[in-house]
Amino acid sequence: MPIFYRGAGIDTYWYLNNPVEIGFVARAPGVAPTTARLMQHISRGTNNSPFISLTLSYAVARDYALLSSPEIPTPSKPAYVYEIEFQDPLPSGLKVLDPVKEVVQTLPSPPTIGPAYQHDGS
Repeated sequence: MPIFYRGAGIDTYWYLNNPVEIGFVARAPGVAPTTARLMQHISRGTNNSPFISLTLSYAVARDYALLSSPEIPTPSKPAYVYEIEFQDPLPSGLKVLDPVKEVVQTLPSPPTIGPAYQHDGS
């Protein structure tokens, strides 16, 4: 499996809830993991969802850790980038989803006239 990353800015959820100690656990693991919730998790930054956002880009995770911090990180109070490598095969009950593939499966065929894509925000 590839290596994934997760940025944690100062005083953000993963900064205050150290995943090294408790693991990465979704904030709302009992909520049904629907495609609509996945889109809300990504587009609106919905925190109470059954998903955890990860990236394949160290740079994206680093930027998130730095930009989501309410103060400038310092050596004495750093932001973090966590490196996550999953077992192969994945542990029972764990799924790694590509959000683009999940959303595309739900979309209707593009119209023959008009805009070629759809979204629900600016």
